[in-house]
Amino acid sequence: MTPNRPVRELISYAIGGGWGLDGPEEGLVPVAVIRGADFPAIASGDVSSLPLRHETPKRAQGRYLMTGDIVLEVSGGTKNRPTGRVVRVSERVSRAARAPLIPASFCRLIRPNSELIDDGYLYYWLLDMYSQGRTWAYQVQSTGLANFQFEHFLDAELVSLPPLDEQRRIAGVLGAFDDLIAVNRQLIDHLGAMQSAVFADLDSDDLQSAEPEVAIGEVLQVFGGSTPSTKVPEYWDGGEINWATPKDLSRLSSTPLLRTERRITPSGLARISSGLLPAGTLLMSSRAPVGYLAIAEIPTAINQGFIAIKGSDELPPLYLLEWLRAHIGDVMGLANGSTFQEISKRNFRTLRIRVPKQHELSKFMSVAVPCHRSIVALEEECDEMARTRDALLPLLMSGQVRVREVTA
Repeated sequence: MTPNRPVRELISYAIGGGWGLDGPEEGLVPVAVIRGADFPAIASGDVSSLPLRHETPKRAQGRYLMTGDIVLEVSGGTKNRPTGRVVRVSERVSRAARAPLIPASFCRLIRPNSELIDDGYLYYWLLDMYSQGRTWAYQVQSTGLANFQFEHFLDAELVSLPPLDEQRRIAGVLGAFDDLIAVNRQLIDHLGAMQSAVFADLDSDDLQSAEPEVAIGEVLQVFGGSTPSTKVPEYWDGGEINWATPKDLSRLSSTPLLRTERRITPSGLARISSGLLPAGTLLMSSRAPVGYLAIAEIPTAINQGFIAIKGSDELPPLYLLEWLRAHIGDVMGLANGSTFQEISKRNFRTLRIRVPKQHELSKFMSVAVPCHRSIVALEEECDEMARTRDALLPLLMSGQVRVREVTA
């Protein structure tokens, strides 16, 4: 019979995170800080978004993350999302970080006891716990901020503990999906870099001989979105129409928008100023965070946090995406606002762009189109692998399915 043991008995070390100072000062050491917002990127092996901070050696020393350590988010949950999210520090992440890693102050380092539990197994057990909603039991609200009752959790949660070799096999099966997803993400980044490199060659040389600059609003259609009232059930209940928010754009990349979190009904769609945008529309987040880009691969409606641009034969969406990425400084210069930064449609329409000549555009599109198609296919593979992993996770952790049944 598989024994159950409290989490406290299965960890050898735990400590809260830090934040340090923004700039270097005498006696401080640089650290790369993992925040809750970085968890999805870290899970894919991407450390590019981690902020570089500076801590005292004494404070940093006890918080340095090692391969196999787990970072647990203990503060910052919302009414719709509990605390308790986790991410595991892989060897890939440890190697790629530009400075020693520490968890952020709203997180906690957990180091598994390797004699009792495999670090991968504990990580997936914690993922399963979160996906089942059990972390709600440890969330308390304090001064407007949701916190995780870590000490209570350590004693209250019992971990099903098969033999170590079985733990490693379970973690190996689930980890294989995550490894393949990480490889796909790297390929996606390389393909996006190829697109950008071809555009950069044109932007620095050939495009200097292009037609004079014109305002985007003079040559392209620019749209904004809106949000139907959440208090009107017929706008949402049973809806099948894709409705996107900036949360669906997770990275500054050429990653296409494949799915949205919520759906609206035809009645709800009628309340959205831009209506249903066709596949191929370029989307840019216009509110914090500003400047996230994607090309919608599905017809979708958008909320007011977006600017949407319909391309043309002379300025197709792929070309516009790379132009905006290359001129992001000009784009960000349009942002203003006292509460949060925002780019208005009116300001965006004043951006001036060169319309490339046909041979220049053909040169770019001959590379960009196959790259983008490959990116879409790789993203679909990632989604499929993630769905399979998530379906297997509770079955393997509960013992309903054995590893030999999955690998047979």
